Amino acid sequence: MRIIYLLVLLMIISGCAVKPKYVVQTATGLEVGLNRGTGKEYRLVDRYNRAIGKTKATEKTLTFSLPPYTSPKVCYAVFDDKGEPLFDDNTGIMITSIYDYNQKLRQKNLAQKKQAACVRKQKACSDRLRHADTELNKHELFNGNTCNLPPQRAVPPFPKTICGSKRQCKDLAHDSCMKNLVDAESCAAALLKTNVHSSITSVSCGALVASLNGEKYGIGSGLQDMFTGYLDETTKEKIETGEYGQAAGIIALRLAFTYLRTQSCKDEFFNAAYAPIQNWRWEKNYIEREPYRAQEKCNTLIHKYNSVFKEFNANQSCIDASEKKIQSLSKSIEKAKASTSAPKVCSF
Repeated sequence: MRIIYLLVLLMIISGCAVKPKYVVQTATGLEVGLNRGTGKEYRLVDRYNRAIGKTKATEKTLTFSLPPYTSPKVCYAVFDDKGEPLFDDNTGIMITSIYDYNQKLRQKNLAQKKQAACVRKQKACSDRLRHADTELNKHELFNGNTCNLPPQRAVPPFPKTICGSKRQCKDLAHDSCMKNLVDAESCAAALLKTNVHSSITSVSCGALVASLNGEKYGIGSGLQDMFTGYLDETTKEKIETGEYGQAAGIIALRLAFTYLRTQSCKDEFFNAAYAPIQNWRWEKNYIEREPYRAQEKCNTLIHKYNSVFKEFNANQSCIDASEKKIQSLSKSIEKAKASTSAPKVCSF
């Protein structure tokens, strides 16, 4: 008789226990159906007893509104206000729908931001494309597809000079300066035995040679000739006094100075003689390349237009692709709002 009483009592107690009939997850929370109504409060907690949701039973239903950051990898369990588990011991659930739903919302938000950025960029790009198109079509060499090569200007005739090539100008400079040197030295040698100071005779000879060659005799040349004459006069005095060592040194200085003067003469003569030819060749090359430079400027406008047009198309593709993604995600979000699913069972 006692055994029968205990069995009946256990049946009564178990029949009074609140148990879940179903558990479904939605886009924003969790719904638990109960086997009977109860006025208790329930908490949804993780393994560390941290509550992420609280609710009071409404008739036979528990509805937990959960935060967007609810993790799909955490095992949760439901406890009443007395700390009794709603599910079986060591049994919990993993809630995935909230995470998946909010991931779609996040993806839609990113797609909308990307589309807005491409729309802003497209407006600026459209203005640049319109400007590039106007600039290109206004160019006189553009024929609607490519750039024409303009006709070349006439090249001026070859200048009339005393030499016809670089080599000839160098040879003429050498011959002329060497002739002037020989003439000047011959004149100085002829006047060496006079009582006139060598600096004066050197200047006189320099002026005479320049006059005979139809050249100008400036102050610079006169000072150089005066210095040359001074060296000659000093050399003569040193020889007369028997100071041959010093005389040899002055002669070496005289030869070096004369060499430098001669090289300077050649350079100046060559530069003056070759300058018309050099200028003509520069002008000839400039005129011959001028049409290609003009065509290249026109081609640069084509490249600029193509580059902006490519950017315009890329932005439009971005806008279209973002719009398709937004529409697809919007449908998925609406579907996720209306759908329910069973959470995964886990060991709590």
